[in-house]
Amino acid sequence: MAKLGESLSFIASLESEEYNKMLSDFASAVETETERGAVLNIVSFIDERLIALLNGFFPNKLKTKALIEQLDGSPLSTLMYRAKIANVLYLITDNEYEAIKIMAMIRNEFAHNWGTAWSNSELTDNFKKAIKKLLTLSYAEELKKMYRGEIEGSNKGWFFYISSKVISDLLARQSYAENLGKRLPEKYISIFDLPIEERKRIIMAEQSRRQAQNP
Repeated sequence: MAKLGESLSFIASLESEEYNKMLSDFASAVETETERGAVLNIVSFIDERLIALLNGFFPNKLKTKALIEQLDGSPLSTLMYRAKIANVLYLITDNEYEAIKIMAMIRNEFAHNWGTAWSNSELTDNFKKAIKKLLTLSYAEELKKMYRGEIEGSNKGWFFYISSKVISDLLARQSYAENLGKRLPEKYISIFDLPIEERKRIIMAEQSRRQAQNP
């Protein structure tokens, strides 16, 4: 029977050496934390990666920074709103969104209930519910399938394993978000703002496209 470890670890499979070093340094920092500190830092790091994804995607960098980071009632000023927007834009998958939502629930338990601990036998109903959902995520199901069900782990072990998968996925997604963002216009331009020759070219191209669709 295989057993999950209880430390945060990553596979150095990302193309960027900078990202690999970042993950190594982050895992080492988490290792020195208390249980509460480790959970808060992991979810905070995921939040930072969501901010980086959105910053990479949106073309207006100056307004994006204010929209995402200023805690002034902005719709993107919380972790779950950022995750929702990233999911709607297809920057993260539904499975990643669900994982982030569950980890945010666990983070809240550690942040607001000082007695919360992985080893605590008297867990709150919310904590029990979050852990139950954590174990049904496809990240967990895929690992169980890989070991043909012959794997076990503590709640802490599963949290760390799924956290490492989500963080790795978000880092690997960064270049995808940035490449999409480069294709977006930096501002709205009406066809009437273009030079006359450019307008003619666009109109003729559109007419040709329609003719090809309706011969």
